[in-house]
Amino acid sequence: MATSELDLSRAVVFDLESGLVRLRGAPLQVLLPAQALAELCRSAGPEARRGLGRAMGGPVGRRVAARLAGESQDAHAAVGEATQHEVVAGLAAELAICGLGVLGAEQWGRALVLVHDRSPLGAAGDELLGEMLRAALEEMAGTALGVVLLERDGARARFLVASTEAAPAVRERLGAGESWGAVLAELHRRPAHSEAQA
Repeated sequence: MATSELDLSRAVVFDLESGLVRLRGAPLQVLLPAQALAELCRSAGPEARRGLGRAMGGPVGRRVAARLAGESQDAHAAVGEATQHEVVAGLAAELAICGLGVLGAEQWGRALVLVHDRSPLGAAGDELLGEMLRAALEEMAGTALGVVLLERDGARARFLVASTEAAPAVRERLGAGESWGAVLAELHRRPAHSEAQA
């Protein structure tokens, strides 16, 4: 299910009479300048940024799961049966609708790395975006996950999708200065239950 194949007609509706913006399958929306959100991310504390990311990401995951399920299937079951490509394409479509850039994926052995390009928030929004992706994926999978920023290179950021057991160790090693490539290589030497996972 490539982003271009999704039916996004009327995904965003501007109800000018009521002064409201509606996103199909979502609570009411508010349009605001990306610079204002980036400034909020810079000035808010880590817990506030994570809370905002969770509040934004949960509905994204529910919309993707509902789209995968259609009319005839349980949402979690549909996500479980979907391909990685379909899940990432659904997330990519939702981020694009929100104006938050382009999402893709890279497979590093068994590790799933989400690649995010052209965020209007820049590096200031990395924590927000990481938490948003985590909340969306958790909502879709029905289980706790970890999402770890591996690197930011200009306009591109890479996030590892990991188990909750593996994520803290990945953060610690990255914080100690190890390259993210070396960290991913180490993950592949661990037992499967502790590796990064989709």
